[in-house]
Amino acid sequence: MASTYAGQAEQVKREVTLRPDASVSFKDSWRAPKAAPVTASWQWLTTARARKEKGGVALEQDGRVLHLRVKNPYATIEVQDVATLLSERFDAPLPGYTRIVVSTPTKAGARGTLEVAAVLEPASAAVAAGQRR
Repeated sequence: MASTYAGQAEQVKREVTLRPDASVSFKDSWRAPKAAPVTASWQWLTTARARKEKGGVALEQDGRVLHLRVKNPYATIEVQDVATLLSERFDAPLPGYTRIVVSTPTKAGARGTLEVAAVLEPASAAVAAGQRR
């Protein structure tokens, strides 16, 4: 991955781990160039209904809930509607989709990490939560 980010980061690494509890962990790590700070971002595109919650985002679809839990206290989380173009040069309209963007700053020359865990809520808990709303 490092060649993809030449000039933007000194080193880049992505780890994807399937955990024993059936959750999936996505961990990106990098070193910012010595000359400038960087803001790294991680994105998820979905047709699920997205709502921010403490420490992440809940994605709801077909009676199920997937929690995206962000494990970086300095990260910012955005939920973006991508039905309209964000950048004509790179994007096409995607009606019905939402983009989750998790970003974190890194000082020049410093190492940074960003970890997001995707945890599927048990079906019975998702149904009960839907009844309480």
